[in-house]
Amino acid sequence: KHIIWLPDTPHAIGKMAQKDLGENCVINEIPSVDMMYDVVPAPVSGRGVDIEIRRRHSQIQVALAEIAKSLDMRTWLAVEDHGIVYNGKKITEYPFIVKDLSHEPVISSFANAIHVAKHIDCMYFNGGLPFAFEVEHTTGVTSGLSRMLQFKNAANYLNTQFVIVAPDDDREDVFRCHID
Repeated sequence: KHIIWLPDTPHAIGKMAQKDLGENCVINEIPSVDMMYDVVPAPVSGRGVDIEIRRRHSQIQVALAEIAKSLDMRTWLAVEDHGIVYNGKKITEYPFIVKDLSHEPVISSFANAIHVAKHIDCMYFNGGLPFAFEVEHTTGVTSGLSRMLQFKNAANYLNTQFVIVAPDDDREDVFRCHID
């Protein structure tokens, strides 16, 4: 899905594109693809969250976890999402899912980083922490960007890539948050 792109340098819609902004900041845009969202049952939280939106959010998190598994990485999912049921089991019952961030050597001694990281939708671990994802279906784009910035500030020594996963319709919202 779209990350962000700057309007002063247009590119062909539907094609992968990349822009290097310097200062270790690169923006990528990956074209949308149609997906089926019938694999993961919808968790019922009782918090007034739209079930269809929440369901898609969980399904994207599970898809990201499966991608990490195929790359021999382990995945953290936000503590609020540990109740996701996938193929009849709680997501945290799978061996490729990180259950407790305090046991991850790369961030275990940095309490401020763990405090923020536990709410990030998805993070990949492979001895380091190469990727952190915010899936923007249930909250405003600003909250995900804010969490990522707080984590980056708390763990700025890590070489982590930050990714916003959002519907095409939210592309402009992501862009507005980036420049504000």
